[in-house]
Amino acid sequence: MSLHKLEESIRRELAYNEYPSRPWVLQKHNPAGHVFDVVVVGGGQSGLAAAFGLMRECVINVVVLDRSTEGQEGPWLTFARMNTLRTPKQGSGLDFGNPSLTPQAWYTARFGADAWKAMGKLPRPLWQEYLVWYRRVLGIPVRNGVEVTDIRPEGDIIAIATASGETLLTRKVVLATGLDGSGRWYVPPVADGLPPGSHAHTDSEIDFKALSGKRVGIMGGGASGFDTAAVYSQPVNSLNQPVGSPIIDLFDSHMERVEEVLGHRGVREASRLHGVGDIKRYNTRMAAVEFTIEHDDGQSLRALDRADVVLIAPSRCGKTPTSMYLALQHGLFVANYPLVDEDLESHELPRPVRELADRCFGITTTVERLSRVRNERRPGSRYAEPAQVRWELRQAGALYAANGIPVIDSSTKSVEEMAALVLQTLKRNGGVPSRIRRQRLQAQASESPNQGGSTA
Repeated sequence: MSLHKLEESIRRELAYNEYPSRPWVLQKHNPAGHVFDVVVVGGGQSGLAAAFGLMRECVINVVVLDRSTEGQEGPWLTFARMNTLRTPKQGSGLDFGNPSLTPQAWYTARFGADAWKAMGKLPRPLWQEYLVWYRRVLGIPVRNGVEVTDIRPEGDIIAIATASGETLLTRKVVLATGLDGSGRWYVPPVADGLPPGSHAHTDSEIDFKALSGKRVGIMGGGASGFDTAAVYSQPVNSLNQPVGSPIIDLFDSHMERVEEVLGHRGVREASRLHGVGDIKRYNTRMAAVEFTIEHDDGQSLRALDRADVVLIAPSRCGKTPTSMYLALQHGLFVANYPLVDEDLESHELPRPVRELADRCFGITTTVERLSRVRNERRPGSRYAEPAQVRWELRQAGALYAANGIPVIDSSTKSVEEMAALVLQTLKRNGGVPSRIRRQRLQAQASESPNQGGSTA
């Protein structure tokens, strides 16, 4: 299939979902000017993916801002210097499950299936070409040459100031600034007294030919440091003579010695670092995470009886982070249920969890802490008033006691400590009931009999 045919196929498939012609969010109006639903700062791979993810969900009043010129977004043609990407070529993510948008589809359309099969990892410059194509074929609105200088709230919207003096208004902001979002580029003070041209940062242009025959020191052991060392060590002059120091691949030439010392033979499989490992354990954990997300904050009661653990508490006591930790780290199916005023007026468990008392854990905290947390969410509201918080915690404590529910105080414990208490209690009580385990395994088998793993 040619690239033109591939693009036609993509547009046809997206049109079936009315992409991006059917806005889902009502337009917000402001006398100061147009209000975007979302402004994405950063037009690299994460920014493009965020924009497409929003647009495919019919949030189309979106714009992406990037200070670079078109085609220069991200690190791929600037300070990234490795020859290929480090991740396996089969990796996906930006395609959102659309096979025609994968790097393989684009590469095969350009160079052929045999070329894809023969390639080890995708060359870095080609990855940037793919991102430019991805942006174009999806019609993602990107404004290049726009540098954001300030982001500030203005009432119920957000104002974004740019270096040109323009101000954009938006409901939400997504920062997809990559390494630039981690802080400023830093040159240690030790370089302050050095003459011009004697040092450079890896994010800037480096004249490697000018370094021929010179001893070069690289300060910093990050990826860009090693990539710079590798480029410096490659032949660069017209006589094809090597410049700099040789590169030693510790996990190739020394593999046999490493195996001898450790007493184990290496797997010797390409891309092993990015493998899943125990596929059954991985699938169980992912199923647990999906269940826990669906049953967060009482938003779903479907198949609630499959829960291993049910966390109950007034709002903002720490149910959600503890639930997610138990699911992701320990593969437990966790539901959490909020105790609202109507539930707290009685000492009976809420009806949805009444038959699951043997799996319930109550969470409590201090009045001061809960009031402070709620006030950050809804300042000055009754919801955050100490009197209301005190009443909810007192009623919740009475409900826990009346039903013999184990209680965990989140005011003095981390998520890891709270999860450990849950696991210890389960162990004392004989672990997760085998009946629940059987029901879960049977349900998983019927829902996805051919379920396989994926690479991270």
